[in-house]
Amino acid sequence: MNTKNMIFFVLALGLFAGALYAIGNSTNVDYVESGRFEEGAIGSQEIDGGNVTTLNIEANQSTTKWAGFKGNLTGSLILSENDETDAFYIWDWTPAASSVICASEEDNYVWTTTANITAATLESTLGDNYKLGIDKVTETFDDDCASMTIAGRDHTNTAAADTTNPTAETCVINNGASDLAFCTLTLANGAFGLLVPATSAVTYYFYVELV
Repeated sequence: MNTKNMIFFVLALGLFAGALYAIGNSTNVDYVESGRFEEGAIGSQEIDGGNVTTLNIEANQSTTKWAGFKGNLTGSLILSENDETDAFYIWDWTPAASSVICASEEDNYVWTTTANITAATLESTLGDNYKLGIDKVTETFDDDCASMTIAGRDHTNTAAADTTNPTAETCVINNGASDLAFCTLTLANGAFGLLVPATSAVTYYFYVELV
């Protein structure tokens, strides 16, 4: 899967007794479709010799540093001695605002040592490519996270980026080992949007905290 493309998917999460409303692994990521920005037909203008022609030219191009995830969250709370196929009791989760979805390249992310980071630290972690261009880190994660609590740890004011479709905020954290996680809060209908770095094909793992 080319993660430079926009990804649409649904997450299904089962949380087991003893981990109520704690962040946990997503149990299913359902790929729906992907796409990327396509440039339109090339513009042109005919001109005759001796003329001076005034033009306004517009150019829109695709970023090669960032990728997006968007979709909807579904899930449940589960009491089970094994997994969801052997559930003793299931509580259906109703989509609501403020559940947490995080994406990380780490498949066993440590949430007990997470900390806020600045855009400058994120830029340094991602490398020189992210220091250049209008889509560099400091022009992208140019806001402070309005509100984010993950596994009981407050990450308000960590570096953040605002997306427009859907309107969402991606807040970035690390866990003290330069392991990054990009997190967002669901909207009232369970929808979400996440902005993540990707200069080539890369696998992201998803974590969810139901609220």
